[in-house]
Amino acid sequence: MEFNLEQIDTLLSTTRAVRRRLDFNREVPDEVLLRCIDLAEQAPSGGNVASRRWLVMRDPDTKARLAALYRDAGGRGLIETAERLRGLYNFRRTRFQSRKSADDDGEIERRSTDFQRLRRELLEAERAAIVGLRREGRIGDDVMHAIERDLDLEDARLDV
Repeated sequence: MEFNLEQIDTLLSTTRAVRRRLDFNREVPDEVLLRCIDLAEQAPSGGNVASRRWLVMRDPDTKARLAALYRDAGGRGLIETAERLRGLYNFRRTRFQSRKSADDDGEIERRSTDFQRLRRELLEAERAAIVGLRREGRIGDDVMHAIERDLDLEDARLDV
């Protein structure tokens, strides 16, 4: 039986309910897998930056262990954390590049300074709140010190 691969590619890339028709127990040849990855790479990404990495796992035990690691690490939360870190990295990169640019109007640095000032005000409010909770006896010294340490670290990170 012959298949028109262009029609199949179009079908797979335009159908939302693809998973209902897939046979997950059938071995997929490497050529087909690579073609699917090529098609998937055509999908848009945030900021038009390709940030995907592909791993082909064929061993069922490896798949099961990887799935367990992913679940244990928080699954979706892990992806969201990576996206937040990527956004922070991109902002910092842009900020540092602007410092070297002759065309820089200082806007990025002003926004960064405004953000740092506002965040420090919020950190001070949080510090006051935890001291208040400690005075009321709602938290102990150990909890207060742990939160203070976190707030101090966040404050220190603002200087980067």
